[in-house]
Amino acid sequence: MENLLNALNAIYSTDIQSNFHDIAEKLMYNYIIKKGESSYAIVEIEFYYHSPYHPDIITYPRNLRGGRWFFHQSGVDLTFDSESTILDKNGYVTNPGEAIFGGILIRGLYDIDTHAYTFGPQKCVNILWQDLGAFSELDGYPTIERVPEGVILRRIQEYKRCINIEQDKEIDKVKEWAKRVGKKVDDMLESDLKKEFDKIINAKYRFFNLQNGENPTSFTKIPIKARP
Repeated sequence: MENLLNALNAIYSTDIQSNFHDIAEKLMYNYIIKKGESSYAIVEIEFYYHSPYHPDIITYPRNLRGGRWFFHQSGVDLTFDSESTILDKNGYVTNPGEAIFGGILIRGLYDIDTHAYTFGPQKCVNILWQDLGAFSELDGYPTIERVPEGVILRRIQEYKRCINIEQDKEIDKVKEWAKRVGKKVDDMLESDLKKEFDKIINAKYRFFNLQNGENPTSFTKIPIKARP
């Protein structure tokens, strides 16, 4: 557990892709999410990480320690250390030159006992946070635990992110994301904003570890719009 937490606390290398791959292996090969009596392998994740050296403006700002659950309008993240971030009353970043924040979006789960897959960030939230005890914070709360002995895991597969936005809304989305993280884009040309959008959506920060080695591009349990 300590190795995973250390990986979530800081990314020192400039080779972000390699870092994300290593963290994906640590998380998806060695850990599950335990909720009550149910155990879920993590079979799909997506990385979002913003720093002065990696300005990933689509990342939701947050101010949290590493290894926390962070809920947002798209689902739930397992957080990177984000305590250096200062936010205003709207949740926008006020110190973009120093802020570091991000997390790992949980996109797919596999029930180890029932062999059922769940795909989609909001559906994963529903599976993990339904039927929690209202009078005890420990009653069924989802936690990261070591993978049980005998659970078969496959190889990591990398794909570009799953971000479905209509073409005529791409520029406005970049401006919206930039405002959240304190980046000035008012003087940028539309062509440059489009390049920024393409860089964001084409980053291969989405990872699969399907239980039986299925190909996610054709796996029928993944909704068509969400397939790589």
